[in-house]
Amino acid sequence: MTALAREAAPEVDAAREQLAARQSAVVAELLAGRAPAGFDPDAARLTARILLRKRASAASYACPEVELLPRWREMFAEYAWQCVEYGCAHDDVAGFRRWLQGRPVTPVVGAWLRLAAVYAGERRGCLAIRAGCWSLNIGVGDTVWHLKLTRARGPRLGRGAQS
Repeated sequence: MTALAREAAPEVDAAREQLAARQSAVVAELLAGRAPAGFDPDAARLTARILLRKRASAASYACPEVELLPRWREMFAEYAWQCVEYGCAHDDVAGFRRWLQGRPVTPVVGAWLRLAAVYAGERRGCLAIRAGCWSLNIGVGDTVWHLKLTRARGPRLGRGAQS
């Protein structure tokens, strides 16, 4: 490193820190669904929606059983606008579950929360209605077994179900 480069190093480091702080603030605003200062509101809104979809897809990849929750993308979007992401997709799913528990819980959401607790290893098992059938869901190690019991009436936990 030359003498000139050594003299400029503190200034460059300070500029990098300022840039990193500004980038972090812009991303936080976009994740919260707001347009950062100095940005085109329409472009910022579009970028925020894209980031939300990317975040939801990552949550779905980390926790595939979230797809069983009817209207989960709508609920996740509401959660995501309120809670800026910190950490990985698994942390986001855990935060989403805590957020759901703090709200009025419908029977379908309650069944999904119990099932998610089995997948997370917090419960050994639960009963839930999946695809129109009662199932006993048992967690053994890294695997969750779904034992179909009988046809069920009423709201279902699964694709196409109403909540």
